[in-house]
Amino acid sequence: MGTKLRQSNIELLRIISMLMILMVHFTGATFPLPPKATLTHFCDINSIAKILMESFSIIGVNCFVLISGYFGIKPSVKGVVNFILWCAFYSVVIYAIYTIAKPTQYNILDLIESFGIFSHTDLWFIPAYFALYIIAPIINKGIADLKAKPFILLLCGLTFINVYLGWGWSHKINPTGYNVMQLIYIYIIGRFLKVHISRYRNIKHWYIVGYIASFLLIALSTLFCKSTMAFAYNSPFVISASAFFFLIFTSFRFYSPNINFIASSAFAVYLIHKMPPVWNDLKNLLIDNTKNADPFTFTLFWVLFIALIFSSCITIDKFRELVTKPLSHFITKQIKRII
Repeated sequence: MGTKLRQSNIELLRIISMLMILMVHFTGATFPLPPKATLTHFCDINSIAKILMESFSIIGVNCFVLISGYFGIKPSVKGVVNFILWCAFYSVVIYAIYTIAKPTQYNILDLIESFGIFSHTDLWFIPAYFALYIIAPIINKGIADLKAKPFILLLCGLTFINVYLGWGWSHKINPTGYNVMQLIYIYIIGRFLKVHISRYRNIKHWYIVGYIASFLLIALSTLFCKSTMAFAYNSPFVISASAFFFLIFTSFRFYSPNINFIASSAFAVYLIHKMPPVWNDLKNLLIDNTKNADPFTFTLFWVLFIALIFSSCITIDKFRELVTKPLSHFITKQIKRII
C-alpha cells in the first residue's frame, strides 16, 4: 500500500505506540517498579507516577501488532528483503561504530555476531515478528471466511492458551507475551477488530470507557500480582486496554502526509535505541542525570529525553533509506530472476 493511501489515524497510532514503547523502556526497564504494589505504594507520588505511566504505555507493542492484524500482512520478496536490510543495517552499523569507538567493550566478535539479526539478537521482537510475517498468509487464509461466532470461538481458544495458561499459570507456551505466540494472538485479534468491530464507529464513547476501565485495572492489578505479571503483554487487562485504545483510533479518519512520513520510520526507533550498546548508554545517561532530581526536573528531563530520542531516530532512518532502498531494489530484482 502506498504512503498516500495509508490512513493517518492509524499511522498516528503507530507513532504513539512507538512513543509508548520508549516510555516502557525508560520507565519500568530503567527505574525499578514496585515488585508487588501495596496500598502504601498508592500513597507515594513516585510509585503512583511509575505505575500509571507503565499502565498507560505497556500497550504499545500490542497496538503495534494490532495494526498489522488490522490491515493484514501480505508477505512479498520485497517485504522480506526490506525487513532484513532494515534490521541488519542498524545492527551492523551500530556495532561497527561501537567496536571502533569503544574497543575495550566491543570487539570484532560482537561485530560478526551483529549480522545474526535473527539468531544473535537481544531484540526479541525482530525474530518473533519475522516469524509472524512468514506465516501470515496461512493465518489470513485460515480466518478469511470465518463468521463472527466461529471467529469468537477461535479467540476464546487462543485466550485460554495465551491468557489462562500463559499469563495465569506461567505456562511456557506464553508466560509474559515476549514471543511469536503472543504476536499471532494479537494479530488475529486485529483481524477480528477489522472485520467485525471497527465498523461500529458510532459507539466510540464506549471504546473510551472500555479503555479507561482497562487502564485502571492494569494499575490495580499491581496490588495482587508482581509487576512483571501486571505489565505482561498477555495480561487480560493489557490486551483489553490495547484493543479499546486501538478501536478509538479506528473510530475517526483523516489524512496527513506529515504523519505518514514520520510513521513510516517508527520501527527504526525501536531498532536503534534498543540495540544493546545504544540502550546501555542511553539508560545510564538518563539515570545519571536524574538520580538526584526533584519530581518536576525529572519529568521535564524525561519528556525531553524521549522526544529527542524519537526525533533523532526518525531523522537517522530517513538517511538510512537512501542506502538500503537501492540495495533492496537490486536484491529483490535478483531474487525474482532466480525464482
